[in-house]
Amino acid sequence: MTALATRRRFYTLAEVAEHNAPQDCWVSILGEVFDITELVKAQQGPAAAPLIAAAGTDISHWFDAKTGDVKLFVDPVTNLQSVYCPQGKFIHVAPTEPRSDWNCGFDLPWWQNADEYRIGRLTSSTCLIRIMNMLTESEDFLEVPKEESIAEIRDRYMDINSHAASYNWKALKSSPGSDQITLEEVNMNLTLEENGIGNGLMSDEMGLSTAYSPVLCLYWCDDLTTA
Repeated sequence: MTALATRRRFYTLAEVAEHNAPQDCWVSILGEVFDITELVKAQQGPAAAPLIAAAGTDISHWFDAKTGDVKLFVDPVTNLQSVYCPQGKFIHVAPTEPRSDWNCGFDLPWWQNADEYRIGRLTSSTCLIRIMNMLTESEDFLEVPKEESIAEIRDRYMDINSHAASYNWKALKSSPGSDQITLEEVNMNLTLEENGIGNGLMSDEMGLSTAYSPVLCLYWCDDLTTA
């Protein structure tokens, strides 16, 4: 994994798209995210070219969803089954015919080598949230995977506010069977949905109106032992 990247359980398409160069090369396949930077660096040449061209994108269409392997087709010339690589054969894809210059010195192809190249999962969907710092009266918007806990969202927010762990995190919630909205402390180990935090909550009286994004409110914690 590249030195400047932070390891997460889930990544957004936008995060994958940031790693779109030979020296920083990520791709996603069938819901999994791979960092193949070192692989591309080590095996520069024609086989690396398709991966470099696809860096930062989802290449699930190169693979069979049932087998998790590269797609196959029947060659109309030889009438033999072969790998389907219209973008060009890439690293660890075997040549159609035996070749003395093909490097077969690996146990698993990189897309099956989760221990070495897989760094996390691709989110199934994202949510745009609004984080309000009640101490500084500032606000930020973050696009986050819906599968992440609020503790993981806090880790993302640390890139903006390195003291994020020194705040109590609260959210606007609607009471079941009532139109009343209250501000309650959240369970950091649960997701937004599991905390009952949805879209469209509004509270003009509290000055926290939002018609579109869930709101998380940060209150400075004087007792840092609870942070």
